[in-house]
Amino acid sequence: AILTIGALVPESGHDLLLRALDRLFDLDWTLTIVGASVGKMAHEEELRALAQEGQCAGRVRFVDGRDSAVIEAAWRAADIFALAARWCANDAATRAALRRGVPVALCAGGAAAEVVSLGCGVIVAPGDAALYSKALRRMIFDRALRASMALAARDLGASLPDWPTQARALLKILTA
Repeated sequence: AILTIGALVPESGHDLLLRALDRLFDLDWTLTIVGASVGKMAHEEELRALAQEGQCAGRVRFVDGRDSAVIEAAWRAADIFALAARWCANDAATRAALRRGVPVALCAGGAAAEVVSLGCGVIVAPGDAALYSKALRRMIFDRALRASMALAARDLGASLPDWPTQARALLKILTA
């Protein structure tokens, strides 16, 4: 069970993730895309069409990113957190994955990849669907590797500051 979280906009890279997964016809996987519409209807329609083509057909589910109970259920079911963003300034979802012990498959664009050590998952260059597909294949296929990455993710996640700690640190900087 693969989970990705992000607004349904081109920058989130959901199209790249769908193209990468479409290559994995011989593996058992599902994808849950948690994301809210933000007015880019043509892009959202393109994503939904990609999700119905080829190997993705019947394996991809879109859920509303505004329902916290649905999001929590998606996290509980996740074996891998995938983020194919071309650039991601916000690493909150990646940090959430690490804190939950969910291994990550990221593109190296921005803050999300900066918080992850290689033992917690895989990091590939942004925009390369073929390379991203190979990285995902390895994580999906090798359960022992995925379990090892999950333990490393949980350890790293436990060392990351939570939101209240980060807020206090920011407040200290702003009032210094």
